[in-house]
Amino acid sequence: MLAAWGVEVAFGWPAWLYARIRHPVVWMGALIDLCDRSLNRTDWAYGARYALGAVSTLIIIVALTGLAWGLTRLLAGIWWGIIIEITFAASLIASRSLYGHVANVARPLSHDDLSGARRAVSMIVGRDPNQLDAPAIARASLESLAENKSDGVIAP
Repeated sequence: MLAAWGVEVAFGWPAWLYARIRHPVVWMGALIDLCDRSLNRTDWAYGARYALGAVSTLIIIVALTGLAWGLTRLLAGIWWGIIIEITFAASLIASRSLYGHVANVARPLSHDDLSGARRAVSMIVGRDPNQLDAPAIARASLESLAENKSDGVIAP
């Protein structure tokens, strides 16, 4: 994992690849959103929603763990297999892009460019940044960094 993190920090996820297929963290977020929208319906009983959420969580964890285990077993004994494993593991980490997004907010903030900072922070937060002042933009950026660090760095 340390080697994978080093690769991710050094190279990141190329913009051309993101434009073409997005990022695995985005895929996971989309899968979670799909499960939430289809299985967490307010017109269903709380117990059913809770049970479906637990089952979908288990299915996702087992499927992804099985995929990782299968890949590791497939590559075992192949001298270059570790390079492929490091590459796949690096694709699951997003520390470089997190840094880049927050730096994109910090640059205009440091030059008192609120419109540029608002534009940059809108790329990483769900709230409307049009009424945010400089301290609120900085807070929104750091809150997003903290939240996404869990998904894109700590969890992988």
